[in-house]
Amino acid sequence: MNPEDMEYYFSGFPRTLFEVFTIFYGVVIVNIYDCVCPRFIGYHFFLLFVYVLPFIPLLLTRRLSLWNIIWLGIMISLLNDLFFFFIARALGVRDFSIIWYYGNWLIPRSTYIGRWDFLLFKLDVYSWTMALSIYARLIFLWFTRDWRPVRQSP
Repeated sequence: MNPEDMEYYFSGFPRTLFEVFTIFYGVVIVNIYDCVCPRFIGYHFFLLFVYVLPFIPLLLTRRLSLWNIIWLGIMISLLNDLFFFFIARALGVRDFSIIWYYGNWLIPRSTYIGRWDFLLFKLDVYSWTMALSIYARLIFLWFTRDWRPVRQSP
């Protein structure tokens, strides 16, 4: 991997407006939606669509590929789970402690967290399920980093 690619993949800082928007969308917008939207049948299936909604026009105009959309959707779902605590507390819609939240999201335990409703099926979610999901998404993003949308030249 050349030094420019190393900096692009591992710098940790957004370098383009697209990257800034993506992080803002995943951390703030999706979490606000997830905090205030009432749950309905198929909510988590619809949430998968919400993750990639702003990128659909770029897919349709062929500026992003399906692989880019999948990568962005996984990253935004990860941002949703990792930053939900802070947005929920800021909005005053949840009253759990930071220790309980991250202790159950990042450390596999048997705590029942809730139910994911994907319309055609439902999954009971436990702490170990959430932790496994978070770590699996991190590994996925690492191994599919070439699916990340290419950097745009200034």
